[in-house]
Amino acid sequence: MTPTDLETLIQSHLDGRAHTADVERLSRRLEEDGEARKIYLRLAHLHASLAGLAVAGAIAESAAPLPASTSRASRAGRLAVPLAGLVLAGLLLVMWRGGPPPRSPESLPLAATIAQLTELKNCRWVSPQTEFSAGDRLAAGQRLELAAGEARIEFDHGAVVVLSAPAIFDLVSSHETFLLLGQLQAEASTEAAHGFCVRTRTARFVDFGTAFSASAAADGHSRVDVTSGMVEVQLGGTAARHMLRAGESMGIEPGQSVVTTRIESGDGTAAFRFPSIEPPSNRDHADNAQGRATINCLRGQLNERSGSLGVLTDGQGQSQADAPDQSAFFSTDQQGLVLLDLGSPLPITRINTYSWHQDRGSDTNRIRATQKFYLYGSAAAEPPGTGGPLAEQGWVLLGRVNTDEFFDVSLPRTRPEQQATSITAARGPIGSYRHLLWDVRPSRSGTQPVEDGTFYGEFDVYVE
Repeated sequence: MTPTDLETLIQSHLDGRAHTADVERLSRRLEEDGEARKIYLRLAHLHASLAGLAVAGAIAESAAPLPASTSRASRAGRLAVPLAGLVLAGLLLVMWRGGPPPRSPESLPLAATIAQLTELKNCRWVSPQTEFSAGDRLAAGQRLELAAGEARIEFDHGAVVVLSAPAIFDLVSSHETFLLLGQLQAEASTEAAHGFCVRTRTARFVDFGTAFSASAAADGHSRVDVTSGMVEVQLGGTAARHMLRAGESMGIEPGQSVVTTRIESGDGTAAFRFPSIEPPSNRDHADNAQGRATINCLRGQLNERSGSLGVLTDGQGQSQADAPDQSAFFSTDQQGLVLLDLGSPLPITRINTYSWHQDRGSDTNRIRATQKFYLYGSAAAEPPGTGGPLAEQGWVLLGRVNTDEFFDVSLPRTRPEQQATSITAARGPIGSYRHLLWDVRPSRSGTQPVEDGTFYGEFDVYVE
């Protein structure tokens, strides 16, 4: 389990979304790994009240297994209490260092305020010295550290931000904010609010009379999803700008290359037409006809109905929506590792991944269309090991994908049956890599207890 996987699992648990097997897996990891317990405490600190954590100082370190049926608050408390004795001092210090200290509403001159807290839902604040109430005015330079709940902020020029815990959020000025951690929804529908900006550690999202959601993870990864209108995405440290329209999303990885992930739905035909991502190609470097790349399975078992891994590099997608023999997919409940060897280190400009599935027996069953994977790269002559956390073995994380999250799939029928993911860099190549490793995860629909493998139709790798 990579650090990213661990944080995702912890967040899922704290949000009340983890399944029984996930909770048991998390409990085992926390029992065995002291570093994992520190990570949990850091995240749980933002979910649980300080009062609940303070009483735990004398409790032993070991974490008891967690029942999946308990509520979000009680689960967070039960796991946080045994771990609170580890490290309370300095928690989140690295993330907060360099920012202005939070200011209580009483200390703000009224003339300096630019916004107002208009609605608070079950809110708890990280520090009792910075608690807020509905109606409090907010000033430029002020920080909100939300441990639980949801806060609605209305700016004087008309922009609205709804902040969801756990979150750390700065009001830099009337038109610029900084989301250090957490999730928010923003809307700037008035003329005066145009140009309203949400900044993260990897990008700036500029609102032009629209609505969008943004998220920022502890490791610097950020994402934007446009609900209506247009958002300009300015990538950190570069002059690169992208205009996203309603229904479009982008993820941005931390790092010098500023790697971005774009996800789109297709037209549902064998032509694989997408708004901006090209269809599967036989002209990329990894295509079988080029004879320069090899593909292998390092972990997991392909489903008995699956085609060979060669279908991923044959230059085409599936010919129809339910074509298992033209797809590569893993057995039920199995995670897979797919290794692509390009033959030598090459400057990679983009990596595209395609999937297509629509169950013939159900017009809403498209679970095998979901793309859910982490993509890693290595320039070494021999691929690094895979026996432990991949980042610790020498693999470089290039991108993370969960298309259900990007498409905000709440009902099976809202999941696109044909999907494409394109991982690129803001400028120049993503990097020079010989080996690419897809850490492929299964997906679970809301109507079944098992997880199914995605019908992947093509992996394309383009080089300079």
